[in-house]
Amino acid sequence: MRLLNDFPSHWRTTDIANTPAANNLFYKGIGKKLDNVKSEQFHTTVAKALFVAKRARPDILPTVSVLTTRVRNPNVSDRNKLIRLLKYINATRGEY
Repeated sequence: MRLLNDFPSHWRTTDIANTPAANNLFYKGIGKKLDNVKSEQFHTTVAKALFVAKRARPDILPTVSVLTTRVRNPNVSDRNKLIRLLKYINATRGEY
């Protein structure tokens, strides 16, 4: 899936999550703001995830909806939530 391949991280088939979000999804988290490059990558990946969620993966829509509210000033906690979502997508690739 292009969404996973375009995100700057090293993906392995063992990088999986059972759910698209952890219990801390709605907490804004206190953390260091992302630099401009990572912030742009975060914004781009969330936009791609929103497209996928609306077209083919409604199961990830609640998580993506929360992440879209964080694209202006993402922090490390938000990036970790996005990585968790991507691990879930990686785990459920063949199901959809």
